[in-house]
Amino acid sequence: MTAKPLVAATDGSEESLRAVEWAAREAVLHGAPLRIVSAAPMPRMLGLQVRPDRDIVADLIREERDRALAVAAGRAAEMAPDLLIETNSLADQPAQAVTGSGAGALMLVVGSRGIGAFAAMVLGSVSRYEVAHASCPVVVVRDETAAVRRQVGIGIGDLDS
Repeated sequence: MTAKPLVAATDGSEESLRAVEWAAREAVLHGAPLRIVSAAPMPRMLGLQVRPDRDIVADLIREERDRALAVAAGRAAEMAPDLLIETNSLADQPAQAVTGSGAGALMLVVGSRGIGAFAAMVLGSVSRYEVAHASCPVVVVRDETAAVRRQVGIGIGDLDS
């Protein structure tokens, strides 16, 4: 029987890379493999115009996703050199794709905000969606704080509802 993986999502932002580093350390503690996922957020207007053989914009978005995965895998390997790391490119919109990738996972780890986030928001749209919809425990890794007292927030929900 293989261990359930920890799943960490990245979009290439520093927040998501911190989440990947945290997930790598946590995977080692649990003796679990790490799966790093990233979704290519295709603009809705591209849905009507996409021609896979000639769409430069879609290709650039996919290349950025693949670069984010490679950078994240490198950071995770630095944190935990002996950790089994797998990367997966996701095709759906980020919130739904990342939620789906957490099915059957030990936990899903995301950054609090991604590349497109408004700095004043506590949680970005993807991390908010994960917390509300994931079928496994979710950890939202926040940026570093200089606060004297660090706080941990815990939410418990009824999985049967």
